[in-house]
Amino acid sequence: MDVGRVRKQPAAADGPLSRRAPGGWIAACWRRRWLRRIFAAAAIIAVLYVTSSWWLPAAGRWLDVGETPRISDYCLVLSGDYESRPFVAAALYRRGFVRSQIWLTHTAMADTAPAEAEDSNNRAKRILTVLGVPPARVVELPGDCASTFDEAAVLARTMAEHPTATVTVVTSNYHTRRTRWVIRRALGSSADRARYVSVPTDYFDADCWWKVEEGFTTYTKEFSKTVFYFLRYGWGGVWIALFVSVAAIGWVVRRRRRRAIIPAITQ
Repeated sequence: MDVGRVRKQPAAADGPLSRRAPGGWIAACWRRRWLRRIFAAAAIIAVLYVTSSWWLPAAGRWLDVGETPRISDYCLVLSGDYESRPFVAAALYRRGFVRSQIWLTHTAMADTAPAEAEDSNNRAKRILTVLGVPPARVVELPGDCASTFDEAAVLARTMAEHPTATVTVVTSNYHTRRTRWVIRRALGSSADRARYVSVPTDYFDADCWWKVEEGFTTYTKEFSKTVFYFLRYGWGGVWIALFVSVAAIGWVVRRRRRRAIIPAITQ
C-alpha cells in the first residue's frame, strides 16, 4: 500500500495547479496584479493629459467665487498682492460701493520683518489715498494677522461691534474660495453680511495658470492651502480618518481570505 501511494504522487504532480511550487504561483499572481496596476496608472495619466485643456482651467475657475459688487458699509482689503487689491478697493469706494471705511489688517507673518510689514501697510494706505480715498476712511484693524484664518478672526471681532453692518472682502481671484470658507466659519450666523470681490492677477489667470511659472506656483500653493484648511479647520480630518479605517478593515479582511484560499489551491 505504501508503494501505491508513492506511485500516485507523480500523477498528482502533473495536475494543472501543481505544476508550480506554491511560492511560484503566489509570485505569478503578484506579478499579474502589479502589471494591472501599472497599466491602470498609465491609462489614468494618459486620460489626464488628453483632457488637461478642460480640467486645468476648470480647477482654476473653481477657486474663484467672487461676486458682482454690491453696496456695503465697509470694505476689507486682505493683506498681500498690494499691487492690485488696494486699486480695486479704491475703485469700489469711488463708485459708491463702500459707504463708510476701508479696513486693512496688520500683517505679522513669521517670515516677514516688522519694518517690511509696516511698509506694506503704509504702501496700501498711500495707494488708497492717492486714488481718492480720504485718509480718515482708511482704518487698520487691531490684531496681528499671520494667515487668512487670523484675518477672518479679526473681521469677526470687528463685525461683532457693528451687528447690522455689511462688508465687502477684496482679495485675489484665486484666493476667494478659501477666504469665503474661512470667513463663513468665523462669522457663523452672520456670514451672509460678507460679500467677496475678485481681483484679477497680472500675467496669468484661471485659463492659463499652469503655463506661467508664477501662475503655476501661485495656484498650486492655493490648492494645497485649501486642502490644508479643510483638514485643519473643517471636517476633512474626520472624513480621511473614516476612509483610512474602512480601507484598513477591508485590507485585513481581504488578506485573511487570501491566506485561507492559497493553501487550499496549492495542496
